[in-house]
Amino acid sequence: MNWQEGAFEIHWRATEAFTTGQVEAIHGGAIATLLDNAMGWATNTVLQDDENFATADLQIQFVRAAKIGLLKARGSVVRRTRAQLPTDRVATRPVTSAAYASAISVRWRGGRES
Repeated sequence: MNWQEGAFEIHWRATEAFTTGQVEAIHGGAIATLLDNAMGWATNTVLQDDENFATADLQIQFVRAAKIGLLKARGSVVRRTRAQLPTDRVATRPVTSAAYASAISVRWRGGRES
């Protein structure tokens, strides 16, 4: 796990338990969760203490099957507007990409406890 303002990278060791059961490919829902987490933590790094957010739109393009082993997802905030925080991220193995994703997060003031 690595992060800086506006960016976050998370690593996950995918096991056989997360395969589709039919082929040795990690289930797309697990990849989507990994990508959404990378986006969420990247978004969290740019929020003020009194702001909260939610993913309003998540788009994923699967490029190839993700295999058992170490997967990495990198999220980054593309820009910040009054109400939205567009992000993009990529889930990768050390060399090849498995999926690309983008999202729109909406933010609002309140709802966070200090």
